[in-house]
Amino acid sequence: MHQEMIQPSNLGVISRTCLFSLGTVLAILVLL
Repeated sequence: MHQEMIQPSNLGVISRTCLFSLGTVLAILVLL
């Protein structure tokens, strides 16, 4: 069981990716 995978750095990358994807979706909706 690898629980070391969950680290602040990984959480930051995941949150950044989620924010980027949400921003892309919002931009597409606004452009439409």
